Amino acid sequence: MLLGECTGGHGIATGGLERGLCTNQLPGARQRARRWRVRPCVCELGMRSTTERPLTSTIDDAAVELIVAVAQERVIGLEGGHLGLPWHIPEDLKHFKKRTLGHTLIMGRKTHEAIGRALPRRRNLVLTRSGHVFEGCESIASLSEAIETAHASGERPIIAGGASVYKKALATNAPYPVTTIHLTEVDRAVAGDAFFPTLGPEFKVVERRAGKSEGITFVTLVRVN
Repeated sequence: MLLGECTGGHGIATGGLERGLCTNQLPGARQRARRWRVRPCVCELGMRSTTERPLTSTIDDAAVELIVAVAQERVIGLEGGHLGLPWHIPEDLKHFKKRTLGHTLIMGRKTHEAIGRALPRRRNLVLTRSGHVFEGCESIASLSEAIETAHASGERPIIAGGASVYKKALATNAPYPVTTIHLTEVDRAVAGDAFFPTLGPEFKVVERRAGKSEGITFVTLVRVN
């Protein structure tokens, strides 16, 4: 599943916050108001030393978003791959970062372990029934509970995998239906062991933009019924 950005610890907010801490755990008003001071990053994502605000918008109480990159044959993941992915596409990692900054990420335990740490400047909710606490994250027993936790705080939940979590989120009887999908089409034939469900007619493409990388297209779909 698509997750990723610099795993070297770069770009974590400073100003007294501990390294690796998801700064979205700050109280909501303070979180929305403050500016982030970002260290220079020398990783492949090409981040620069800058000051930026997390993305902000009016949050729909019913909004549930999903983000994913899908190759040919609906492949989305490979155990042992870079960040759990069967490819390495810096442009898509930057796209993921831009779409998710300042929001609440919901992911399965295996997805979190493939990334290796909490993603900074986002609230990280990890689905696990074991009760295990992951550093910088909150452990939640179910997908529904995670969505309710985000909505209760006035935050936008974005589901980030893996395959079993996507399947639950897109089920016809899901208690909180996905309203928006940010899908990166990866026009490549790759080996994989995780796959994205086939989307039904309830989703309509509202935006399609070709990426700069060969075979990459960024697509936005919304639920129409």
